[in-house]
Amino acid sequence: MARKLLLLLSLATVLSLAQTDATTTGGMLNGRAWQAAGRDARLMYVRGIEEGLVLAAGLVSCKPDEDILLKHPAPEFHPSDYIDEINAFYQKSSNIRIPIFYAWEYANARFEGASQQQLDSLMQSFNAYVGKH
Repeated sequence: MARKLLLLLSLATVLSLAQTDATTTGGMLNGRAWQAAGRDARLMYVRGIEEGLVLAAGLVSCKPDEDILLKHPAPEFHPSDYIDEINAFYQKSSNIRIPIFYAWEYANARFEGASQQQLDSLMQSFNAYVGKH
């Protein structure tokens, strides 16, 4: 009896560990997390990406890279523009598992004037990532 109970508990533990968090894909927050977040949290997330890019550029080159800072984020767009674009991105249910950073990257590409072919290529790479996770 004790052996069966131990086996059942072990199986339950393994199954619970195998479950994935619905708000992450590959360890990154996805559209479900975005949809659950309020406007302030979304703003903080977008600002965090922007400031993270500045910090990363500085770490890589020991000084912020002018080209990266001019392109990311697109300078003529405000964080609220990114929020609106990401909201629209996640309106399509097939995008829900795509990580938020990729949705931000898609919005940035649109703001920079990417062609439909370039946007489709981005979506292919995003979906390939989701397929692996």
